[in-house]
Formats: sequence, C-alpha cells, structure tokens
Amino acid sequence: MTPTLLSTGVEHDLLTLRQQFFDLPGLCLTVPQVTRLLDVRSEAAVLILTTLQHEGYLFRSANGAFRRTNSARS
Repeated sequence: MTPTLLSTGVEHDLLTLRQQFFDLPGLCLTVPQVTRLLDVRSEAAVLILTTLQHEGYLFRSANGAFRRTNSARS
C-alpha cells in the first residue's frame, strides 16, 4: 500500500516512526511497542511497519522485531 492510499493520520504516523528509526539507528521495535508508541491499534501498527518494510526502510528480524536497514536513507 502506498502512502497516497493511506489516511492523513497514518501518513503522519509513518513519518513519526521513520524519524524515530532515523534518530535512533539501533532501534528495534515490535508491533506491540509501535502500538503503544504511536497510540494506534495493532492493525495500524502492522500496516505502518509493513509499509516501511516494503519501502526498504525497515527489515523484520527472525524474532519478529523491525529494524532500520543499513541502506535506509531519511
């Protein structure tokens, strides 16, 4: 799903989470952590994280947590 198909709130959450991962390069978050961090439902957290994963900004580790890729740019 592309950002143009997302609601304004989700777009804002995408930017917020992208900035968190940019500011803290070693950050590793799970879906429940993103749910609490952004104060969103788990479905929205999954959408946000998978969108960033499909963009190549994040990757999902074997334990299910998301981290920023080495090649990710702001």
